[in-house]
Amino acid sequence: MYAINDFYSLPLRPEDVTLLQGLLDEELEARHITIDSEKADTIARRLIELFQSGVREADALRYVIKAK
Repeated sequence: MYAINDFYSLPLRPEDVTLLQGLLDEELEARHITIDSEKADTIARRLIELFQSGVREADALRYVIKAK
């Protein structure tokens, strides 16, 4: 379990990366964006920022990313 307010200092675990990659892939497919584009990089960075700030649920991450 993560200590509260300590998300930024923790490394991403393999299951975290799997979750984030799956969400990124979903969003890129929905938006018809290629993985090697600047927009894909922006979405990936945003997902990681959200995750490290404490947004850990897939549905919450998905909701925030779709809103952008």
